[in-house]
Parts: sequence; C-alpha cells; structure tokens
Amino acid sequence: MLKNVYVVLLFFGMAVLSTSCDAQGPMVIHEYDETFSDIKEIEVSGKYLEVSYEGSENSSNVYLNSYLEVPESSGLDLEFRKSGSKLIIEVTGDSGSINFFNMGMSRGGFISLTGPENMKLNITNNSGSVDVKYVKHDVIDLKVNSGSIKALALDVENIKLKASSGSIRAEGLTGEVSAQVNSGSITLKEVLGNVDAQASSGSLKLEDVEGIVNGKVNSGSMRFDRIGTLGDLTVSSGSINATNSGLGGQTNLKSSSGSIKVQTPSDLSKFNFSLSANSGSVKVGDSSGSKKLDIDNSSDVTVHGKASSGSIKIFN
Repeated sequence: MLKNVYVVLLFFGMAVLSTSCDAQGPMVIHEYDETFSDIKEIEVSGKYLEVSYEGSENSSNVYLNSYLEVPESSGLDLEFRKSGSKLIIEVTGDSGSINFFNMGMSRGGFISLTGPENMKLNITNNSGSVDVKYVKHDVIDLKVNSGSIKALALDVENIKLKASSGSIRAEGLTGEVSAQVNSGSITLKEVLGNVDAQASSGSLKLEDVEGIVNGKVNSGSMRFDRIGTLGDLTVSSGSINATNSGLGGQTNLKSSSGSIKVQTPSDLSKFNFSLSANSGSVKVGDSSGSKKLDIDNSSDVTVHGKASSGSIKIFN
C-alpha cells in the first residue's frame, strides 16, 4: 500500500513539473558577442543573470559575451547602448514570470565583460551574482538584492559593496571600503585602506587589513585577524574576537550580549582603558576587575569597551 502511495506521489510531482514547464512556453536563446571602443564607464542591470567583469592592462576595448535562455513569452532580452564614453547594459522584459527551478542552476544565462583595468563600474543585480576582478579607478559600486558579490584585486579609491540578502567576499583591495549586507556574511582579506562594514544579521570576518576597521553587526559575530587598528565596533547580539590586531584612539568595543576578546601586538602601557561589563569580568594584561576597569597610563589615547552581558579581555 505504501509503495503505491509513493508511485502516485511521484507521478503527481512529474505532472506538476511538466505543467509548470509547459506554462512557461517554448524557450528561446539570445547570444551576443560585441566589441566596444572608447569606453570609460560601464553600467549594468543584470536582474537574475551572473555578471562578471575582468580588467586587463593590455586591453583597450570592452568585450561583451552574453547568453540568455528564457521563455519566449517573457520577452526577456539583453539591450546595450553607448552614451558618450559610457556603456549601458540591461536585461529587459519580465523576469518575475520565470520559474528558475525548472531552468536549472544556471538561471538562464550570464553577462561576461572584459576590458581595460581603468574602468568605472556600476553593477546592480536582483538575484544574480556579481564577480569583478583587476580594476583600477576612483570609484566602484556593486549591488545585489539577493545574491553574492565577489571582488578580487581592486585598486579603487572608493569601493562600495552592498548585498541586501547574500554574501560579500573580497580579496586584494586597495582603497576605502564600504561593505554592507542586511542578511548574510562579509569576508574581506588583504585590504590596504580603511574598512566600514555592516551586517544587520550575519557575520563579519576580516583578515590582513592595513587600516582602521569600523563595523556593526546586529545579530551575529565579528572575527578579525591582523588588523592595523580596531575602530568603532558594535555587536548587538554576538561576540567580538580579534587576534594580532592593533589598538588606537578610535578603538571603541561594544557588545550587548556576548564577549569581547582582543589579542593585540600594541603596547598596552601606551593606552588608557575605560572598560565595563555589566555581567562578567574585565581584564587588560595582568590587571583585572569585576564589572569595571579603568586604567590611567597618562596617555593621550583611551581605549573604550562595554559588554552588557559578557566579559572583556585585552592582552598581548
């Protein structure tokens, strides 16, 4: 009897899948291979497609390679046009009518761009991924609503990375970095510059940053290793853990529910400390206290820290 039930469910599932596929209608393929010259800026609205850009010091033209496989009824296509030295690329049509489950993991295509290293990029996606590498410029702006951002070897004065729901992973960055996720994770490695990172719900992990790191996580954790200077760091529900990370005049560590633990190469005698823990211990080097610890080393710089529920430990 049980076997018959499984068979019925299997046939029912196949029927639903077939009906859904049929509802989308016949599929069409759009492929483009284009070359553009004299481009200084690229703006992409990729909707659900995977979008990538790779810069090359030996390239003067921009090369576009794209592929879309979509239901004919959706009217989805790729449009591109030049406006002066700006290349504008966008997916047009109704992507909301697509059943991505039936289209497979490829989600119907990609937009692949290669061109000069010196390029201004503004890339926005709804549910696709963004992958950018080897770019030099004054500013870069990468955004996804529900997807991932990957960045490698960016030499850009102002780096803006934002994912509403997803992940941000970047490595080899030179410039001022602003990274933000509403629900997801941020992982940054090898950054030469200051970092401002925020995650509403998720985790923050930074390694090898030669600059000041400021960060805020509402619900999650912060982990740091080899940070030039810890700045203003706040965790609403979670912990702050740092190793081989420097202290400075902007160091202000706060955790509403969790512990703060910092291993630093900085000379502790060069700083004053004003630390408190409502429910836990406080320790700096060999000095410790219960709930509160103030150390006056006659320094011009004071390190601040507060843990509403948890402990604070700063040591070499």
